Amino acid sequence: MPDRTEDTPTTTLYQELQQAFEHFNQALFVRELGKSLNPCIITLQRKRRSHGFFHSQRFCHLSSGAQADEISLNPTYFALHTIEESLSVLVHEMAHQYQALYGKPGRRGYHNKEWGGILKKIGLYPSSTGQPGGREVGEQMSHYIVPDGPFVRACNELITSEYRLSWMDRFPELDDDECEDPSLWEPIPAEDAPEPSRPEADPSTNAADPESDERKSAEETIHPPLGVDRAIIPALQRPDRFVLPSQLPPKTPNTRRKYRCPSCGNQVWGKPGMHLLCGESRCRQSAMEEKEA
Repeated sequence: MPDRTEDTPTTTLYQELQQAFEHFNQALFVRELGKSLNPCIITLQRKRRSHGFFHSQRFCHLSSGAQADEISLNPTYFALHTIEESLSVLVHEMAHQYQALYGKPGRRGYHNKEWGGILKKIGLYPSSTGQPGGREVGEQMSHYIVPDGPFVRACNELITSEYRLSWMDRFPELDDDECEDPSLWEPIPAEDAPEPSRPEADPSTNAADPESDERKSAEETIHPPLGVDRAIIPALQRPDRFVLPSQLPPKTPNTRRKYRCPSCGNQVWGKPGMHLLCGESRCRQSAMEEKEA
């Protein structure tokens, strides 16, 4: 049996998330808003196009009947965002928990003005686009970090050389603006690295060289998106550590077709090119129409 005194990947990751929850609870919600959050259960779930979500009183203790809220985070985003941005998602969901405890949440997950006001007080700004100028209320909402705000100060207190989210999903999900393969990104040099020397141009050769221009274009590097944590770019560029969408085998195309009765609207799935008749008596064996899935 493994030595239970040693940290496992599960205990390491969840202890780091729990440490962040406790720190932000004190630094933001107690210090800035005057009230503490209840302990919750933090989970990791891969919900496409969602960085995280909150669910009030999702869990119940088997013996005592005590209930606990859930905060879920999407680990596929950890590797391609700075640690500050990843932790801001945790705080975003903690704001939902605060509103569920002390305020009036919107119906069906609607992000209302009250929730937006909570976010602003702790140093995050609600935005439908995640950028300045976006809508501040709505169904699908993100946020951006307010420079020099309470969240930034709380992050600076937490993030030290000893604190980091140590475990990353090896199959990170790329956002639309991060579609370039990280293996093509320009490596981030060390701060004290000298400027690379470049050969001086020969003044005697002024004619354009198409082949030289082609080589120069091929050698141009791509700067990583600003949101990517510079500290982990070298790891992202190693195929033995991270597997990116461009490295996965292509998905098998969907060959199924939908067939729909024009009379009653009943639908079935099948192979392309089938000739199907509807069995409903009122349809008189109408030929079903083939539709693309």
